[in-house]
Amino acid sequence: MMASVLSLLMMILIALFLLLGAMSQGKKHIFSFDFGEEEELPEDALTVVIDAGHGGDDVGTSAKDGTLEKDINLAVAKKTASILEKQGFNVVMTRTLDATTSLQDRVYISNINNADIFVSLHCNYNEDSEDISGTEVYYMKQSADGDIFAGVMAGAISSNVPIKVRGTLKADFFVLNYTAAPAVLVEMGYMSNDGDAKDLKSNSFQESMAKGIAQGVIRYADELSGSEYSYAGE
Repeated sequence: MMASVLSLLMMILIALFLLLGAMSQGKKHIFSFDFGEEEELPEDALTVVIDAGHGGDDVGTSAKDGTLEKDINLAVAKKTASILEKQGFNVVMTRTLDATTSLQDRVYISNINNADIFVSLHCNYNEDSEDISGTEVYYMKQSADGDIFAGVMAGAISSNVPIKVRGTLKADFFVLNYTAAPAVLVEMGYMSNDGDAKDLKSNSFQESMAKGIAQGVIRYADELSGSEYSYAGE
């Protein structure tokens, strides 16, 4: 009797598994880190990974008043992700909470999701001078795609954010070197500069920065896909 019941249960589970598999064919899904959420996306949606630098025990740098880089990075990352999701992108975040996330995990998340575009967000600090300010966009050395992407990103930020854009720079950052997708790392401003620090803490400035970063992704995505993403900001 028991064997018959177990056999029946096993057959039901197999049938459910096959049914769910059949239903999911032809659809692209993104699973968020908020367990249980699932969203259907167009099959041709580009995947963008937004990496909020630092987090958890790794606070990054800080402003004079104690404002932590990790918090600013996450705030702008969430705003950027929200804009891009509304434009039809498949957005994956390396962290959505104040959680410690290794560089290796950030790269893994990007590569396992077959990202088309990778953007890492940070705040800068200069120990020698409080006068240095502005945004910098970094890309991997010897990466032609990264060079192009960084130029597009710098231009988009310059068009949307009331901050000096210091240009694009080559770097050997781990997340740039080991992500398969074209990647940039945006140093949004200097926490060591009073003006930048004040701006970085401002919600309106964070929204402008998110808009500029999102527009940079969209402009570069147009080049990758050969089609235009609609964007209310342009």
